[in-house]
Amino acid sequence: MKKSMFRILTYSLCLVMYILFGVALTTYAAGEIYENNVPVPREKAKSIAVQAANYYHHRQAIASLTSDEYGNVISAMAPIEAHDGNYISAPVVDSLMDTYEEQLRNVQWILSLVFISPTIILSVIFIVMYFRGHKQLRSAVFTDSLTSIKNRRYINTFLSEIVNDHSRQTSPLSVIMVDVDNFKQFNDRYGHQEGDRVLVEITTAISLAVRKSDTVCRYGGEELFVILENSGPDEAELIARRIKIAVENLAIKHDASSVADIVTVSQGVYSAIPGVSDSGKDYIMHADKGLYAAKNTGRNRYVIVDATEQAPAAQTA
Repeated sequence: MKKSMFRILTYSLCLVMYILFGVALTTYAAGEIYENNVPVPREKAKSIAVQAANYYHHRQAIASLTSDEYGNVISAMAPIEAHDGNYISAPVVDSLMDTYEEQLRNVQWILSLVFISPTIILSVIFIVMYFRGHKQLRSAVFTDSLTSIKNRRYINTFLSEIVNDHSRQTSPLSVIMVDVDNFKQFNDRYGHQEGDRVLVEITTAISLAVRKSDTVCRYGGEELFVILENSGPDEAELIARRIKIAVENLAIKHDASSVADIVTVSQGVYSAIPGVSDSGKDYIMHADKGLYAAKNTGRNRYVIVDATEQAPAAQTA
């Protein structure tokens, strides 16, 4: 879980850096276009004023000045009569400059939007694709490809966390290890493809037999593992009985079984309020002890492991 959070934070940091880079690139590009393609407002205003002045009697006086002196001349000189009878003076020049500056600001806003909009759109697409892909990847990593239930990796990753949570809350936690009886003989008799089909059918039946709050996982091969959160021994025994009946009700033919003429399961049940030092491996070990006892006492049954003695304490056919 911590590794997943670290990856999310890392990707988020990369996304923020990408957005900042996009904004910086946008600002730089807009500035370059502004500098290289748009005339400077004051130079443009001075040019208009000088062109108008060249028609009249101030032509020689202004023409003799350098370009750096135009601004001072335009601001200080008397009104210049244009060829159409109007006057171009300092206030007119200021007005022209204000107009051009406003136009340039509008151009800069447009350029900024042109460059920033794709960055924002790409960022949104990136975020959506990341979280969707992360969810799908996370689901695929913890899902068994055959049965579509949680897999061994899910147990190894989250069971210890679940144990720790129940330890802090002093809540009971139960687990059930389930094994299909004589499954190797079934595969030998009916073939592995039929074995896979039956395993899927059994998994579906068990998933329907447990509660919505329970988690059914494939531990490996024909072994399944059920996590019963906030459940004591009474609830665990009830679920184990339901699982036994659900599999028997499938009535899947098994001529090679040493137990019955149909497919059956054996179960090891462990229930306890976890201590501070308990881990997911402890729960697996105790449930496996119960499963071993169930197999050695005739199969097609569940055995409950005592939480204090950590040994098989009850057997039910």
